[in-house]
Amino acid sequence: MRELLAPTWKNLFYPPEREQYVYFEQASRAPFPKARNEDEKNRLLRGAWMADAAMLAYGRWGPLRMSGSDFQDILRAAGFAHHTILGDWAESGHGTQGYFAWNDRFAVTAFRGTERNDPTDSITDAEAFLVNEPDYSIAADEAHKALRHLQFIETLFAHGQVRVHAGFQRALNSVWEDVHSCLSTYRRDYPNSEVCFTGHSLGAALATLAVSRFGGRQASLFTFGSPRVGDVAFGDRVRRNADLGVNRFVNGNDPVARVPLALEGLYDHIERSCFYIAQGGKIGGLEEMPVVNWATLEEKVRALPPAGIFQALHEDAPPHLVDHSPARYCIQLWNACS
Repeated sequence: MRELLAPTWKNLFYPPEREQYVYFEQASRAPFPKARNEDEKNRLLRGAWMADAAMLAYGRWGPLRMSGSDFQDILRAAGFAHHTILGDWAESGHGTQGYFAWNDRFAVTAFRGTERNDPTDSITDAEAFLVNEPDYSIAADEAHKALRHLQFIETLFAHGQVRVHAGFQRALNSVWEDVHSCLSTYRRDYPNSEVCFTGHSLGAALATLAVSRFGGRQASLFTFGSPRVGDVAFGDRVRRNADLGVNRFVNGNDPVARVPLALEGLYDHIERSCFYIAQGGKIGGLEEMPVVNWATLEEKVRALPPAGIFQALHEDAPPHLVDHSPARYCIQLWNACS
C-alpha cells in the first residue's frame, strides 16, 4: 500500500517528485483492461490507469518541468509507442496543455489541470457563464471541421441548444484543431480501438468537452475532481459519444467536484453514478457522498488560491483542499486495486 503524500500546498498544486512516484507502476502486471468487463475491480483498474495518465498531463516532477525524455520513457513503459504534445509545453508556456498517446489497442487524450503559475487558467475557470456548443462530432471519413466562434449576443438569445462553460469551451478551442487531427487519424487507422479521454480538475472539464465532440465511438471518459461542464442537454451528448462509459471519481470533500452548482436549466453532472473515495481510501458510490451545504461549499471554493498566487509550498493546505490533490486520486485508486 502506498502512503499518501504530505498534505502541503506543494502536493496540492503539483504532481509528486521523481523519487516519490512511479507512473503506471503495475503496467506489466496489470495491463489496461478492456471496457466491456463490468467487474468492479476491472473498472477501478481502468480508473487507476487513467488517473496516472491525467496526472502525467501536468508534465512535472513537483514544481519542475519534466524533461521530454522522461515523459516519453514513462509512456513507453506503459505501452504507448507514440505520442503527440498538445499546446505549448515550454516552461514559459501558458494556456491549454495535454497529450495524445496511442498504441494499436487504445489511445489516451489527456489534459492538464489548473496550474499554479499559469494565470490563463484562472481566467478560464472564472468564465462560468453558459454558451452554445455546436455539435463538432467527427467521423473518420470527414474532413476537419473549422471551429465557428460564437458571438456573445448569439448565446444570449439562442434556444434549444447544448450549453457549456464559456471558459472551458475557449480553452479547448485553442487546441482543438490539433486534438481533432489526432483523433480522426487514430480512428482512421484503428477503427475498433478504444479512445480514452481523461484529466484532473480543469483537465477533466476539457476531457469531458472533448469527448462530446468525438463521434468516432468506442470512446470512454475518466474524470478526477471535475467541475460541472454544461447543462442537461450537454450531458446527453457526452453519454451518447462516450459509449464505453463515463467514469467520474471524487475524493473526499474535494470542493472542485461540486461546482458550479447543479441548478435546474443550468449546470448538471454528466453521469448518474460515480466512484466516491472516502476517508481511508474506501471506494463507494454516489449515495455515499456527503451532502454539502452551499454556505460551507462557497467558503471552501473561496479558499482555493488562483493560479499565479504565491503560497509557501512546504506549509500544510486546508484539509478540504488537499482532497483535490491529483496524487491522492492516483495513490488511493492504485491502493484499491492492490
